[in-house]
This record gives sequence, structure tokens and C-alpha cells, in this order.
Amino acid sequence: MAQRRYRVIKRLPWIDGGRLAPGFNWEGGRYVVYEPGDTIEIDDREVASIYHKLEALDNAGSALLEAVRAKAEAPAQITFVADLHPRAVEWLTRALDEKQRKSGNMRKLVLGILARGEDPTDEDLAAALEEAPHEPLPQELSGYLAGVLRHRVWRKSGRKAPPRTTAEDLFIQSYYHLAVEELQERFAHQKRAAIRRMAKEKTADSLGLSVRTVERVVRPRPWNKSDKA
Repeated sequence: MAQRRYRVIKRLPWIDGGRLAPGFNWEGGRYVVYEPGDTIEIDDREVASIYHKLEALDNAGSALLEAVRAKAEAPAQITFVADLHPRAVEWLTRALDEKQRKSGNMRKLVLGILARGEDPTDEDLAAALEEAPHEPLPQELSGYLAGVLRHRVWRKSGRKAPPRTTAEDLFIQSYYHLAVEELQERFAHQKRAAIRRMAKEKTADSLGLSVRTVERVVRPRPWNKSDKA
């Protein structure tokens, strides 16, 4: 590449001479500070980083400065996801999911997975429910969990109910507690026991479960010796 002389229009710290060493370090050379009005000889490859501090002294330098300035100040190009290779889209999606997971934004993560038409893991569902247990669930999340529960109530091979996951139990508990709060506002004159019974019945009816199943899920588990302090 050619070297050209330019006039400095803004104060410019610089290193004259030397060479680029491994690890992007600079070896040798002399440290110089150029003041406005000074002239400096620069390799064409170095103009892009300091073009805003230079003024051309000839037509070739002027053309190079204009080309560098146009490229640096051009609007950023946008690449649409639809234009990417499917594998690149999948990799980017998984990377964004993992970033949400590490940041603890579990509800946002799960809602994004549902929006793609995919099924989140039970672990992600449980974490999403535990993130804000006393806040109303988004409709997309509550609808998905209700559907999952209805499909898992009975095994096709027998009458025994299949074991529920932690996420499902958390959802049942969340649904029940929200039902209790709603019923307390509607029936302020009712006793607490009656409100709880009505909430269990509403939860069971909405989720396709038996009242006994709801009672087992929402009942506090007794402490035993295997519990850790």
C-alpha cells in the first residue's frame, strides 16, 4: 500500500516507525504528538482509524479520505433473520435462549420458546413459575400449562395418574393461590375455609384434576428427618 502526506487538523498522538508484533502489540518506533498544522506521512491502511483528524494535500489523498469517510459514516446494514442459513438461525436462537437463562429471565425465555411453537423443558417451566410466584401468569403460559396438565392426568395403560413434574405442581399451586385471592375479593363475607374449598374446586375443574389431587399438591408437606437444615 502507498504512503501519503496529510495535514493534521486535530491533535494526534502517534508512533513513527516500528512494527506490529504478535498479540496486536507495537514494537519500536518513536512516540510523537502532532499538532494542528503539522504534516504526517501515513500508510493508506492506517487512514481509516484517524481520517477525521487529517486533511488531504493532493487529489489521491482527498479521494482516499472521501472513500474512507463514506464507508465509516454509511448507515449500518441490517441482516434479516429470514436471510440467514437455518443452522445459523438455530444457533443464534439457542445462544439467545442461553443468555436469557443465565440472566434469570425465565418467563421471557419460556414465552419466547412458546412463541416459536416449541415445548420448553419442565426445568425451564418450573423456573419461570418460581421467578414471580405471586404475579398473574401470562395467558400464553397459563394456557400451555393447563393443556399439558389435562393431557397428563391419566396414563393410557392404566387408571393410575402419572407422576407430575415440579413445573406442573408449581403451576397448580400458583393457580390455586390466585384463585384464593380472586374468591376472597368476590366473597369477602365467606370464611377462610370456605374460600380455600372453593379455590380447590375451581382449580380442579379448570385443570381437569380431582379435588383430592389439588389438595395433595397445595397441602404443606410435613417436615421429615431427611430434610436438610
